[in-house]
Amino acid sequence: MKKYDLYIGCNVDGKPEYRVDYVRFVCQQALEQAGFGGATFTEAVGLWEGTEERTVICSVCTDRAQEDIFSVVGIIRENLRQDCVMVIESNPKISFI
Repeated sequence: MKKYDLYIGCNVDGKPEYRVDYVRFVCQQALEQAGFGGATFTEAVGLWEGTEERTVICSVCTDRAQEDIFSVVGIIRENLRQDCVMVIESNPKISFI
């Protein structure tokens, strides 16, 4: 199982555009439509090109192919008009107890 952390900013063209709850909603909808069963959302403050912005970190643990999560990221990026979405892929030891 792999873990993907998606970092999605709330700014567009360097200016605040979206509320954190809306960004989370867009991510949740994209994941659900693609058949992903769960995610964890964290609010953060990031910097992009020298500008501070509110950020949503969406963590997904899955056995699905990398292409599946990248497809969802593309939908999120387009719907929120982001230059890019940072994706961190890791291979942690995951247990559900």
